[in-house]
Amino acid sequence: MTLSDSPKFLVTGGAGFIGSNLVLSLQEKSPNARLTVIDDFRSGDYKNLVGYRGDFVAQDLAKLNWREQFGDEEFDAIFHLGSITDTTLHDQFVQVHDNVESFRRLLNFARPSKTRIIFASSASIYGPATEASVEANGAAPANIYAFSKTIGLLSGCDISTFMARARDTKACRPAWFIICRNR
Repeated sequence: MTLSDSPKFLVTGGAGFIGSNLVLSLQEKSPNARLTVIDDFRSGDYKNLVGYRGDFVAQDLAKLNWREQFGDEEFDAIFHLGSITDTTLHDQFVQVHDNVESFRRLLNFARPSKTRIIFASSASIYGPATEASVEANGAAPANIYAFSKTIGLLSGCDISTFMARARDTKACRPAWFIICRNR
């Protein structure tokens, strides 16, 4: 990805702990960048954004009409950190619906322009571990939050195939890949 002198970044969940630190770091390291944060303050806090100078959209990602909000605007990258992260939330429908639908809507917006998406997942998608986990072991979600993140990663994959063969990595491969790099 070649960035312009004034890259455009969007961060969902930008008022959360990780999101706000990312936003403030992007603002510092790329002072000419155009930054947009989307957050509904379900778990984020405005205090985390003190000093932020970019655009802010207060919106529920599961209901956001991206085309209506942004039109044909294109971003250099979208950092998707927004989700319901409360592992004690017992309403499974709300957690799965909001996390999966949010990601689905974002993908539908980003796909035509091939915008890069950096997606925050969770190690809990691999289940409780007694030793180091590897992706080849497949998914074994530890809780409903992990399940919702697993479904997001496996977007486009048939759910019954996923559930029937969660540990068979050849049965269902994610349509999106996450690349991590150590500094």
